[in-house]
Amino acid sequence: MGKGRLQVGQRLRLRYPLDCREAEGSCPYCCEPVAIWVDAGGGRAQRYVEDCSVCCRPIEVQVSTDEDGEASVSLARDDD
Repeated sequence: MGKGRLQVGQRLRLRYPLDCREAEGSCPYCCEPVAIWVDAGGGRAQRYVEDCSVCCRPIEVQVSTDEDGEASVSLARDDD
């Protein structure tokens, strides 16, 4: 629960009130699985860079939250 697999350019709807949850996705560079932590304290719209734990390249993470607390998460290459 609270986990879903993301592919490059895809979005994931997390169906629980957003607090501090983990989403699982694929690195847009090396395609290896990566865990992304989503923090409600970051606000409704978040955009940050997190390094891949496998290849160490920068992944751009975008999170948006609607009024019901559902989060949409997307991963992209930081060099696009």
